[in-house]
Parts: sequence; structure tokens; C-alpha cells
Amino acid sequence: MSATQPTPGPSHDERGTPVARAVPDNLASSTAPMPTKHTVRMRTNLPVQVMRFAVVNLKMLRMVLKSHN
Repeated sequence: MSATQPTPGPSHDERGTPVARAVPDNLASSTAPMPTKHTVRMRTNLPVQVMRFAVVNLKMLRMVLKSHN
């Protein structure tokens, strides 16, 4: 058994040029931040979401009515 393990996927193509990695080397810098408890609570609160839905729909309705005049 060898002490080294193969890396997943080829590191060079048929011509010998390096292949770009699909996964970045430093995963910690590419992950999104976790939402706070307050943010999660607001996103899952049904009355808040109904109000946000109504506000967005009213804004779209106003935009459509402006374009028809």
C-alpha cells in the first residue's frame, strides 16, 4: 500500500495542461454566513410573511397601474 492517496478527478488533461478545480481550496471563505436566530424567526413567522407578500404585491400593482396610464 502506498502512503499517498489519489486526488479525486484528473489534475491534468490529455495535453498535460492543468485542469481547474471545481471546488475551491479554502471552503471556509466561500460559505455563506449563518442567519441569526432573529432572522430565522422572521423568515418563518407566517404573519410577517403575509405582510411582506402584501407589500410586494401592492408595489407591483402600483408599477403596473403607472405603466397603463
